[in-house]
Amino acid sequence: MQDRLAIGAVQFGMSYGVANRVGQISQGQAKKIVLAAQSSGIGLYDTAPCYGNSEQVLGQILPSQSQVMTKTHIVASEQVQASDLKACECVFQASLNALGRASIYGVMVHATEDLNKVGSDRLYAWLCELKTRGLVEKIGVSVYTPEQVDWVTERYAVDLVQFPLSVMDQRMKAQGRLAKLKALGIELHVRSVFLQGLLLMGRAELPAYFAPYRDAIIFLHEQAQACVMTPLQLCLSFVMSLPEIDRVIVGVQTLTQLSEILQAVKRPLAPSLKKVDFQACCDHRSGLIHPAVWPACVF
Repeated sequence: MQDRLAIGAVQFGMSYGVANRVGQISQGQAKKIVLAAQSSGIGLYDTAPCYGNSEQVLGQILPSQSQVMTKTHIVASEQVQASDLKACECVFQASLNALGRASIYGVMVHATEDLNKVGSDRLYAWLCELKTRGLVEKIGVSVYTPEQVDWVTERYAVDLVQFPLSVMDQRMKAQGRLAKLKALGIELHVRSVFLQGLLLMGRAELPAYFAPYRDAIIFLHEQAQACVMTPLQLCLSFVMSLPEIDRVIVGVQTLTQLSEILQAVKRPLAPSLKKVDFQACCDHRSGLIHPAVWPACVF
């Protein structure tokens, strides 16, 4: 099961996450995490050029056999022009240099809407060219909503799709979408399994902004307690139980957190887990499941 895990390396390069009380972790701590992850069978890391100096840190500490995924430069203009492709190429080459690699496992379009602009065919053609040049093994897109997944996969053949999925946010499960994507041969990676750690926070820890959602989070904790599980174990058990999911991306700030995650995926599923009403755990209110709309005061 550990080989289905991947490490989200944003905390290697910046302070990130509503539950983050550590800030950006040191390079020494990041190296310890990488070594422990490697010995446990985890060999894939997710990063991006905008994650502070995450790519530089990974380039200095990752074993050569580890795989890396990064993301594209975000196109600022209303349409994709030749100058934008040049910027994308420059940023991608900078990523390879920072990572110390001649090639990487995958690259994903960071801003989904870049594939919905006039000239987006140019961007897709450039991605395909990266594969032809042997610089990446797989190309894909990082999305936020099921609707984005639908229109992207209708227009373009991609190898990877990364999306949010959690006990609280089960939108991607609707209408057999996961099975449809697998039928297209797409590799599925999920993120936001813990909603930046929000789903693991106790009642007293929750920032005031989340008061309208407190009951939903407490209900999830009560469901976990009923199964003699921690909230972390329940959250991971849910996504790991979905056979269509290839990788589960988790953020790690300490060796203790990594150990808890590894123990959770190794733990046999409790028989009582079948009694959990996962549908009742859903809460698709935008203010809860979309961190982009959270106010700065919660961080």
